[in-house]
Amino acid sequence: MNEFIVWFKSLDLGEPAVVALRVTLIAVVAWIAVVVLHRMIRAFRQRIALRLDEREQVKRAETIGRVFRYLATVIVTLIASVSILSEFGVSIARSWALLAWSAWRSASPLRVW
Repeated sequence: MNEFIVWFKSLDLGEPAVVALRVTLIAVVAWIAVVVLHRMIRAFRQRIALRLDEREQVKRAETIGRVFRYLATVIVTLIASVSILSEFGVSIARSWALLAWSAWRSASPLRVW
């Protein structure tokens, strides 16, 4: 992997090409992670459903499986989005701090105009 990075940098394509490669790599890894997590959660749900007797319990297991798949998708997407934004130089930490400060400031009873 290090040889590939050294070779890619030796091409001297510039910073935009390196950023594009990193963004693509982040998106591909996130997509693979979502697919793997969905398969693992689905297999776990099926294994649990085989041990259940009542139809209602099986439905609950399916619902819980859907919720976990949704959560996995949201978490991986958020992490990938923050990573991609950081590649473009956008700091989420500063944005969240500003948003929290403005929300606190507007809701503060000690607000002075």
